[in-house]
Amino acid sequence: MSAGYAVSNETGNVATFIKPFRIPMLPIVVIVIALLLKSDKESGTINSKVFPWFALAFAVS
Repeated sequence: MSAGYAVSNETGNVATFIKPFRIPMLPIVVIVIALLLKSDKESGTINSKVFPWFALAFAVS
C-alpha cells in the first residue's frame, strides 16, 4: 500500500481500499480455478490430490 502513496495520495487511498478485498478473494479464485480444471471430467468429481486444500483452510480461517 505504501507504494501507492509513493505515486500519489489518491493512488494510496485506492490501494488501501482494494487490498482488504483482494486477499480474501484469493482462496475463492483458486478453488474455482481448481474446480474448472478438474482432472476427472467424466465423473464430475475432483481428485483430492489435486484440490488446493491450503486455499480451503485459508478461506475458513
